[in-house]
Amino acid sequence: AEHLIRDGRPVIDVLIVTMSFSQISLSDPNDGTKTGPVYNFFNDLNVPLLQTITMYRSYEDWWNDEQGLSAMEISSGVIWPEFDGQIIAIPLAATGEYEGRKNMALPIPGRPGRIAQMARRWAELKRTPARDRKVAILLYQYTGGTEALGDAGGLDTPQSVIDILRRLNEEGYRVDHIPETGNDLIQEMIDGLTNDTQYISEDQMKERAAGTVSAVQYRQWFENLPEKNRAKISADWGEAPGTLFETAGELCMPGLLNGNIFIGIQPPRGLFEQVESLIHSTDLVMPHHYLAYYRWMRHVLGAHVVIHMGTHGTLEWLPGKGNALSEECYPDLVFEDMPHVSPYIINDPGEMIEVKRRSWAAVLGHLPPAMMRAGGYGDLAQLDSILQEYFRAKRGGEVQKAAGLAGEIHEIVIARNLTNDLGLPADTGIEEVARNAERLYDYLCGIRDSIIKDGLHIFGSPPPGERFEEMIYALPRLENGKVPSLRESTAAAMSLSLRELQDCPSGFNESYGRPNGALVDLIDEESRRLVSVMARSGYDRNAALAEIRDRYGVRVAALEACTAFICDDLAGRLNQTTDEIANMVRALDGGYIPPGPSGDPTRGNAHLLPTGRNAYSIDPASVPTPAAWKTGKTLADQMIERYI
Repeated sequence: AEHLIRDGRPVIDVLIVTMSFSQISLSDPNDGTKTGPVYNFFNDLNVPLLQTITMYRSYEDWWNDEQGLSAMEISSGVIWPEFDGQIIAIPLAATGEYEGRKNMALPIPGRPGRIAQMARRWAELKRTPARDRKVAILLYQYTGGTEALGDAGGLDTPQSVIDILRRLNEEGYRVDHIPETGNDLIQEMIDGLTNDTQYISEDQMKERAAGTVSAVQYRQWFENLPEKNRAKISADWGEAPGTLFETAGELCMPGLLNGNIFIGIQPPRGLFEQVESLIHSTDLVMPHHYLAYYRWMRHVLGAHVVIHMGTHGTLEWLPGKGNALSEECYPDLVFEDMPHVSPYIINDPGEMIEVKRRSWAAVLGHLPPAMMRAGGYGDLAQLDSILQEYFRAKRGGEVQKAAGLAGEIHEIVIARNLTNDLGLPADTGIEEVARNAERLYDYLCGIRDSIIKDGLHIFGSPPPGERFEEMIYALPRLENGKVPSLRESTAAAMSLSLRELQDCPSGFNESYGRPNGALVDLIDEESRRLVSVMARSGYDRNAALAEIRDRYGVRVAALEACTAFICDDLAGRLNQTTDEIANMVRALDGGYIPPGPSGDPTRGNAHLLPTGRNAYSIDPASVPTPAAWKTGKTLADQMIERYI
């Protein structure tokens, strides 16, 4: 890296990487001399890394393969480079014979030029002053109706866009105005042109559009497509320029312009009534207007970079190869060479990789919404209380009282159609429901103990107020590596076993005089109380430990370890959610986004935080899983027993 940095600044704008595997991992001597993290020289270089792919297969094998790459090629040419934070580009070369020499890397026609153009576009982004940069931010409108405008998995997209506008304004980008609220932003977009044109005239459509493309201009773009693609688009959607968003020989572009920021809407993949069903279609290609929209952003608007806002869009699902796209693959054909930044929910790596590998995105993993324990509510909370009273009456021999309570239980079960959940007929009588009271209680305990979303995440912001505490509670519910579970540790401090209680919620604990399920609730309440104690102390480790020792005495080693983890590590990681927007700014500056793993942080994976990193799909720290490790150990023991 020192050869590429002079006076503390990189002498290059972009680095094109033609080598496979992870260069950071390969720099580790693996001789035991390095005990800390491996030095990431790319972070110091701070330029985008474009990973090209040289395939082991022939050009013909690649061209005819719908997957694009073999498993070995994906591993070495895609997965490993993603660990370095590289932007996965397109294939550079295949393997073949040249001048009598076999196994030579032969460039794929047209692909080296496209890679060079990608690099040039990232370099232009880096060299353009912030005040002159044009940024396109695209929202989604899944169902076609305006009620779906801004939908994205787990993300408060309108408020996130407002916060991004504020930050870009602070960074010197030209932003004309910033809406007060997310609702204000959505209303501004609805007042303009959205993907829902059902109730407006053609004149209104043109008047509200952020821009237009003439039929003549579109046909010129269309004629430059490969013949195969022209034929397919025309077969699916008629002759260019099609009819969607067309009026008087012009195609209208939904969205609104705000200084140098374009807030647009990803164009629909089909007719209004088909939009949602076509999101993942691999058969029907996109309409003419879809292609025109991206061409307009690239060539007319002059966008330096495109941000697809959230999880997920349709670009990455267009027909074509799964990896290593050709010029006939529709994501390649539509998106061309534009720099691409994509905030994506961190707990959906399976779909995230499509964005990374099929539209060369720098992915910014974002936090899922705050999670909270479902608890009881309404009739279900009342039913839980009646069931506990019913169990006490039965244990006390109060036959008449138990019979009356059984009737109340039956009434709620029938009213809420809980017979279906228990696998019982809809007309099940009181006695049969009473015989299944323990099963019913166990079922309700499972519902209460599940965790659910509380609101939506705002990009670049830690969960606010009480939601921060909810997330701090949710993240250590399970063990995190060697760090004990918060709830199991709390249970142990109360001389209880959480797992034993959960195994039989309808069982009865004589010491506490309550059903096991009620004790799980008590453990949960105590865990939440401890989190609140930590929060009030500003996550001060010593203050929190003093409270725990004062309350429980000396039987708290596991709880102390979990508390130290929360105060010393976890709270800080969660506060670093601000990295999401900081790294977006870095990406828009044409910088390097540090890599990080993806997955569900509430499943014992708190190490996935902080978010805002260029997420990759396979987390080496989580492989093998505890279950896989146990299975492997069993198989190894069996082999040893059999052969030794």
